[in-house]
Amino acid sequence: MDHSSITYRKALQDDIPDILRIIDDAKSFLRASGVDQWQDGFPGKETILDDISSGRAYLMTDNDADTMHEIAMGFFVLSFEAERSYINIEGTGWLNRKSQYSAIHRAAISSGYRGHGLADMIFRICENETRMLGIPSIRIDTHIDNHIMQHLILKNGYTFCGVIRLSRDNAERLAYEKLVV
Repeated sequence: MDHSSITYRKALQDDIPDILRIIDDAKSFLRASGVDQWQDGFPGKETILDDISSGRAYLMTDNDADTMHEIAMGFFVLSFEAERSYINIEGTGWLNRKSQYSAIHRAAISSGYRGHGLADMIFRICENETRMLGIPSIRIDTHIDNHIMQHLILKNGYTFCGVIRLSRDNAERLAYEKLVV
């Protein structure tokens, strides 16, 4: 796949149908993979609306050369706010214990585009955005059974730091961090 025409931008409310399609597709993929992540209705439309209104939601797109229409390929959230879920961690602890960090959430690739390096692009985009703001590290967490995401996280140079509990439902998640500055 030629990545030269792939771009990303802040998601807009008009993008909600495409984003929900990508999220629903990811939920189906996780369910088929035996992963219980995102099977409880989260993330739903309200969460996506909140992500968009807060300016932390991004849409990964490509332009169809024939129709000149934008094709939604992926979605992710990059947050620069302190995460309540990241206050307590069981394990070795965060690499960056004193400074601000960013966090990747709700990363999903549409089924027709999985396996083409787009997830790696999301990591690079998030790391570059974080670095440009002078923020020293980026964090991410994932479900204990989501081995595909765990592989992607480690492949992209993140360090396992321990286990956190989500503030919304107390579920355990594996937590990772990468120093970028």
